[in-house]
Amino acid sequence: MKVDIVLEENRLLEELYDIIRIVDPVTKVVYDTKFINGYDKKLQELNNMKYCFDFWGDDKPCENCISSRVMNEKKIYMKTEYNGKDVYIVTSIYVEYNGEKYILEVISEITKKELLNELKGKDYFEIKKTLMERNIQMVTDELTGSYNRRFINERLPFEMIFHETYKENIVIAMADIDFFKNVNDTYGHDAGDFVLKELTNIIKENIRLEADWVARYGGEEFIIFLKNIPNEKAYKKLNEIREIIENTDFVYDDKTIKITTSFGMKEYSKEIEMTEWVKKADENLYKSKNSGRNKVTWK
Repeated sequence: MKVDIVLEENRLLEELYDIIRIVDPVTKVVYDTKFINGYDKKLQELNNMKYCFDFWGDDKPCENCISSRVMNEKKIYMKTEYNGKDVYIVTSIYVEYNGEKYILEVISEITKKELLNELKGKDYFEIKKTLMERNIQMVTDELTGSYNRRFINERLPFEMIFHETYKENIVIAMADIDFFKNVNDTYGHDAGDFVLKELTNIIKENIRLEADWVARYGGEEFIIFLKNIPNEKAYKKLNEIREIIENTDFVYDDKTIKITTSFGMKEYSKEIEMTEWVKKADENLYKSKNSGRNKVTWK
């Protein structure tokens, strides 16, 4: 299998990552590698590396090998690695091609001087712990604790590839708090922040965190991702979340705040690109807004 075969269907990957490679999940042999964004200078050096762990300066598979977990659990996994010089974030996904099983790895260099200074003097396990904490911070919204816009941009392409392998129905929904400006104007921005946090908690409590996720898209707008669920059940689930939000008393500083939320849902199909998929969900959100708010639109 060649990287270009994957890129034919997912050109967005070239805009997001520095290195893309195909790995045998059992032997750890690298079948093919593509270098992007000025990484041509490393081409010869990296092409001489037979195994995926050679890149990290190891002589055996990584103790935190995610390709094995991806293979066994059929999930998408991310980790941060350090090769003694630079820091990288690695995302892995299981793919099949002509009946053979592979791991697709996309890698981004995230080296920063202050991070390297933080790693100096630490042993292997301390470095791994520090990088894991940094990895989580990079994809987490500081206010709400949900995932952030970076996570959306990096994760959705992989969910699309995963869909093509397993043909599981996947859905995204854009969720937006109705008249959120009134909350800030009436109760203050601290109260508005409180509402955003509590709204995130409600969503998390009502989705399957082992499969689904929620991310803050911007302001008071969120993306909810639902995996392996029929459209009708996804629509029902979103309506349940909408009703819970509507019936919740958000109590802040002895004041009760009531809100409603509008949703725009869109299932994924191979015919649309990621940006178009998000756009369609956003268009359905505005159909909800323009037809009275506090509803879910998906057709």
